[in-house]
Amino acid sequence: MKLHYLCAVSVILMVVLISGCVTEQPIGGDTDEHGCLIAAGYSWCQNKEKCLRVWEEPCVTSFEECVTEGNPVMESYPRQCSTPEGETFTEDTGGEAGLANPASVYCLEQGGTTVFHETAEGTAGYCEIAVGVLCEEWEYFRSNGTVCNGIE
Repeated sequence: MKLHYLCAVSVILMVVLISGCVTEQPIGGDTDEHGCLIAAGYSWCQNKEKCLRVWEEPCVTSFEECVTEGNPVMESYPRQCSTPEGETFTEDTGGEAGLANPASVYCLEQGGTTVFHETAEGTAGYCEIAVGVLCEEWEYFRSNGTVCNGIE
């Protein structure tokens, strides 16, 4: 009798333990083309290449969304915003109509970005021609890109 009781308790205990190991699926079973569970609020984020809930983890797809999420904005023209994942979004300025400075135009044509820094003499424009390489904008322009006296 004791053996039957012990076997029954063992079977019940095993069933309870095994059922506790099964992971619970989120509600609903409909998925989109990427396998995201729609009823559970998941949607595909192309930038992060995964399913997520946008109220739990934002899916930034534009400069404006990047700024709204509180990410850092670089002081450049056009302005750029970077996400913690390392993605950079550039502000749409609607064209170059407002960019009258020929040194800034030259910087952009060379693949650089105009960055402004405060100096003892006031605000100075620099052309960032590579990550961390800043050339004084007008000097770079006048020398046709051959002179780069940068800043630290």
